[in-house]
Amino acid sequence: QSNRQGHLLIADIGANPWYRNWLESLLDEGQRVLRLYMRSLDNHVPTTELKHHHELLEALRARDTQKADDAARADAQIVREQLIHMLSERESNNITLN
Repeated sequence: QSNRQGHLLIADIGANPWYRNWLESLLDEGQRVLRLYMRSLDNHVPTTELKHHHELLEALRARDTQKADDAARADAQIVREQLIHMLSERESNNITLN
């Protein structure tokens, strides 16, 4: 829940109601995927994986939209790669359907 609130707070800073509504919908729909991601990390995000969150906050404080975009994109890429890895390692991928 705090993850959702944090992302929405950042969206509020941008003062773009369309983006905020889109992000809220995405976060609500993506809760199951996020839960899988968190489970793959034993419900604890390593400090190294929070690097881009810190960069994003620094960029927002500095009002540097390019750095904020870069940090957000890098963070999303980490989650994407982790989910792809997790799904490709599932035991069900080894079932033969003959």
